[in-house]
Amino acid sequence: MRILFALFFLLLLSAGCGNKKDNTAPEKKIQVEIHINHNYRNYGDKGVYLGALYNRVIAAPVTFKVQLSRTDGKPDTVITATIPAGHKNLVHSDPSEQGIMNLFEKYIGEGYKEGLKILSIECEDKQFSFSTDPDPVNHLDFITVTDFKSNGDTIHYQGFSDFTGMDYLQSNKSYAFSTNKELRVISETGQPALYVGLQIKMPYCRYYYKGDHGTELNNMEQIAEGSGSTVVFTITRVGDKSFDAIFSGKVWSRKEPDTLVIREGILMNAKLPRVQ
Repeated sequence: MRILFALFFLLLLSAGCGNKKDNTAPEKKIQVEIHINHNYRNYGDKGVYLGALYNRVIAAPVTFKVQLSRTDGKPDTVITATIPAGHKNLVHSDPSEQGIMNLFEKYIGEGYKEGLKILSIECEDKQFSFSTDPDPVNHLDFITVTDFKSNGDTIHYQGFSDFTGMDYLQSNKSYAFSTNKELRVISETGQPALYVGLQIKMPYCRYYYKGDHGTELNNMEQIAEGSGSTVVFTITRVGDKSFDAIFSGKVWSRKEPDTLVIREGILMNAKLPRVQ
């Protein structure tokens, strides 16, 4: 089976957005999602990382300061992180047509609670300003949540709907859903428009938890031999802007030591797919 459009937002992009040199007028505010994640990456030490997700590659440093609460009863900790000029770690394209999704991460150790307070975000290039609130005119303003279990792990994602990718390709009638990097799925072809009760088979399913897991692709467009997914999404609600679903199934590949059993999957408040 060919995955004809998988990589327009599920794989890394090579294009960036340049800066204007004219500082006479401020650029439209850049929306930033700043979070801590206990599903830490491949660091040698146990702990969490601080992340910032935004839709530009910026040629000047960006510094943000956050206040975090401790789990050990110690006073709150203020952490300052600087995104280097030109930082480029593109995790997927942005279906809201705002450009790209650029991810910065800083390992901060252990002993922090969920949640944080953002104190400031500053950039040397004053044409850029930043907001951690959704833009009610140009962005959808609701929160998308996904939770599921895979073998002994529990995966959770919560973020502005702007940072999800939900698309429907008319040419072969297939869906692609992406909630940040935590969950990415692509459907079989020949799918109808969403309706309550629709069951969508997802032969491509990948997720991130202490590394990337799931279906492997061959030549960027075909599911690799020895890899696959029986994950099925069942649509439970379709609104005027968003939808909900539940999902479960099995995922396997040659790179996984065991078959991954996906269970208790819930997708809530995902924005309706954009027709391509």
